[in-house]
Amino acid sequence: MDEAAAGTHFQEIIIKSLIERRFIEGGATVTGTPHANGGQDMADHPASAERSGSSDSIAEEHRELRQTLDRLEATPEPARLVSVLEDLGRQLEVHFAEEEGEEGLVKAIDTSNAQSVRCLERLFEEHKHFVVRIDDLAKRLRALRSEVTAVHGELRHLCGELRAHEERENQLLTESVLTDVGTGD
Repeated sequence: MDEAAAGTHFQEIIIKSLIERRFIEGGATVTGTPHANGGQDMADHPASAERSGSSDSIAEEHRELRQTLDRLEATPEPARLVSVLEDLGRQLEVHFAEEEGEEGLVKAIDTSNAQSVRCLERLFEEHKHFVVRIDDLAKRLRALRSEVTAVHGELRHLCGELRAHEERENQLLTESVLTDVGTGD
């Protein structure tokens, strides 16, 4: 595992761990000091489990997306690039729908934090742009096979931007959890 992948994997573990330690009580987020929740073990609290499940699903999808991005970047043949790019488009369609759905990022972050909500709105807007760009690149690959080198460079750039986008989502989740830890005690 390279250094960047190890860092991302570590960040996902931190997000999962921190979200598992959070839960909602009476509308306020509290953390796991022994008496903060009236003696209830936080791992058994439904809100904690819901956030953790949402975070786990998103983290797993991010891992799968990185694998597809790696395949895309490593594929030099034009015909194969179209196939992998179309796979990425289908994968992102499902992934973005889940992130934007009720069980997605909205559920996993602290929506009472206006900055987190604005960041999430920007990330959701980026989803639309990625879908359009992927469709455009697939059309260009199909129609202009001779331009493969230039398009492949754009694909590598797109992969880098998508990785940065997913990293910002992970950072948002981490910041949301970290800024919430300790409140309500």
